[in-house]
Amino acid sequence: MKHDKAIDLLEHHATNCEQNAAIQEREGQYEDAANSRSNAADYRQAISSLHPVFLIDGEQVFINGALLNESKLPSISKI
Repeated sequence: MKHDKAIDLLEHHATNCEQNAAIQEREGQYEDAANSRSNAADYRQAISSLHPVFLIDGEQVFINGALLNESKLPSISKI
């Protein structure tokens, strides 16, 4: 995958922010904890736009990216 390094770095930063938020909350730094959680959520959003959901015919398919090609998606009928 061409975004592996970026995804790894974003994942690392998101995890750090989440861990920091827990520590900050225990220390009563609620505003800082909220900011850290918001930053972690932003990193996770960035990850979701880089990370392919699945492959179709060997092609990466993204939910939030240009590689999503609905014509290749299987049809789903309601039950």
